[in-house]
Parts: sequence; C-alpha cells; structure tokens
Amino acid sequence: MAAKRIMEEMERKGIQQNAYHYSALINRFGKEGRWKTSLGLLREMDRKGVRPNVVCCLLAIAACERGGRWREALNVLRDMGRIGVKLDVKCFNTALTACGKCGKWKEALCLLEKDMPKMGVTPDVDSYIGVISACEKNGQLRKALDLFRDMRQLGIEPDLYVYQVVNSALIKRGELEKADEIWREMRELGIEENVKSYTERMKVACDEQVGQWQYAIDLFRDMDNQGIEPDAMSFATVITAHAKCGNWMMAVELLQKMVDRGIEAHAVCFNATIEACFNSHEYFTAADVMRKGQMKGFYPVFESRAKTWDLHGFSFAVSCLLLSDALATFVRRGLHLRPSFEEIIVVTGKGRGSGPSGPVLQSKMPKFISHHHGPSTKKVRGNSGCFAITAETF
Repeated sequence: MAAKRIMEEMERKGIQQNAYHYSALINRFGKEGRWKTSLGLLREMDRKGVRPNVVCCLLAIAACERGGRWREALNVLRDMGRIGVKLDVKCFNTALTACGKCGKWKEALCLLEKDMPKMGVTPDVDSYIGVISACEKNGQLRKALDLFRDMRQLGIEPDLYVYQVVNSALIKRGELEKADEIWREMRELGIEENVKSYTERMKVACDEQVGQWQYAIDLFRDMDNQGIEPDAMSFATVITAHAKCGNWMMAVELLQKMVDRGIEAHAVCFNATIEACFNSHEYFTAADVMRKGQMKGFYPVFESRAKTWDLHGFSFAVSCLLLSDALATFVRRGLHLRPSFEEIIVVTGKGRGSGPSGPVLQSKMPKFISHHHGPSTKKVRGNSGCFAITAETF
C-alpha cells in the first residue's frame, strides 16, 4: 500500500510524523479517488498517537464526498466531534454536499438544523446552498423555498447559485410569476446574471416532466434583451423549446443564427430542428437540415453497396429521412435495376425516445416505407431489432 510505504520510509529516516504529514497524504489519496486509503490514514493517526486536526477532518470528508460516500462522510464528522476536534463550517458544508450528491436531502437537512447548532457552528451561504440544492434536486420543492426564506430571515445573503436553484424549484412547481419576481429581486440586489444561469433555468423549463416550453423561449428572449450573448447550449435548449411548440421556422432560423455567429451547433440542435420540421410536414426543409448534419458527421450517409444501414439510436424523424434519402439515391442512380446485393439489413434497435409505450422504430419504420410506396420489407428471423429489404423488391 502506497500510504503505508510512505509512512514506513518516514519512520526509517527518523522523521517525526505529525498532522501536517497526514493531511498531505489524506488530500493526495482523496484527490485520486482513494477514499478508503484516506480514511485509513485518519484512523492510523489515532493508533500512532497523532492528534487529528480540523484540516485532516475536512480533507477526509472531502475524499468521501468525491467518492460518493455520504455515510462515511457523516461518520468522520461525528467521530472527530466526539474526540474533541473543533469542527468548522467548511467540514459541515462538505458533508452537506456529500449528502446532497447522493440524494440524501433528509440527512443534509438534519446536519443544518440539528448537528450544526449542537456543535455551535453557524451556517453560511454555502451551507444553505448544499441543503437547498439537495431538496430541489430530490423533488422537495416546498422545503427548498422554505429554506430560502429562512436564510434571508437570518441575514444570510443568497448568491446567484441560490437564486438559480430557487428559481428552478418555482419553475418546476409552475409558479412562473413568482420565479420572475424572485429573479427581479436578485437583479435589484446587484447580483449579475450570466448565460449559464439563464441556460440552467431554460433547461429546467424544457424538462419533459415540466414542459414549460414557452417559458424557456421567453427566457431566451429576456437574455437577449439583457445583452447576454447566448452560447451553444442556450441555443440548443431554445431550439428544442421551439420544436416542442411546433415553431419549425424559428428552429431553422435559430440554427442559421448559430452558423452566422460562428457558434458550433451540437447534434441536439440539428435533431430538434429536424423534429420540428418533420412534425410540421416540412419534409424538404427537414431533409435539407439533415444533409447539413451529415456534412458535420452527425448522421451517416448510407452507401448503396453497404449490406447494413444502421438507424440505431436515431429518432423516428431522423430515421425516416435517412432511409428515404438512401432509397431515393439508390433509385436515382438506377442501382435498383442492377442491385449488387441480395438484401440490405436495416438495423433499428429501439430508437431514441423509446419508453414505456415500447420501441419507437421497430414497427414504425416498415410501416413508414409501406405507407410511402417504398420497397417491401421482411422480418429477420430471431432479431426484432432489424428488418430486410431484398433486391427483388426494388
């Protein structure tokens, strides 16, 4: 074990080990994700008669937090308290973060409301950030809002992140006017917003479980009015919102704006724009967007000599366009008159967007081809995730 070898080497050289040496090692192994080693060093201090200090405690808790070990983080906190280490707010805040990351909002709340007062530790803004964030992420929206009120009553000034989390909680609850009111209050306090804070709120509004698409669009417009330059993620989010609202023209326009401003468009932007056009029956525009996506490498170009056309992981709209384009090219080149294959296997898998209602592509794609007078298809025995187009059907 590396830690043991280092300690043995120090002993061999006659170096008296102290809390400083242990804290350096605990920190090193904690950053490497070796939380067990860090905790082992903390326990070894007691056996070697070296009294741990608050720094050792903080670094051990941080190692647990990085490793997603909330229970061990709380054990360190309470063990150190019992042996008389005077814990500070940073130790508690790191333990709060560990609990929040693991979805343990009740444990985080207990630390804030019971353990910290018991140990005489006064919470700060980071303490409330940890608990409010844990509550918001785990659906305890009312509790997050109550904590926001409590911290202000205690005279603890929220920062941008706290306002962002609280705003997200209000958006999830559908309290949009209250969300706007809280955000205006933040501006009046002189707290500067940025593109990330806007984008995070837009992403919350665009969550499938929230479905506040128009509100996300309004936020993007407000960001523009505030003179904040959108980035690739904010463009991707608002394009998705327009797609959900059926605003295909706006989706196409925003995608072009990204190009004009030199912002690299993600595959998400192309997918959403294609969905918007396809669902509005603007098939030629959707195909044009798809071809631009092919040039960027987001979508495959199916070769006529290929024996497999793989649609795995694509949405229904993208899959329809890819297959239509491949079949049209095949016929346009006259390859259907002299096919160089016996059959082409079209791999569908389940398709992006599949859920409890079943696979998106497995049954829909053959129906799509049949409906649009394409070649006949046949099932592949033993594999429901694909179908075949035979040479003779051309």
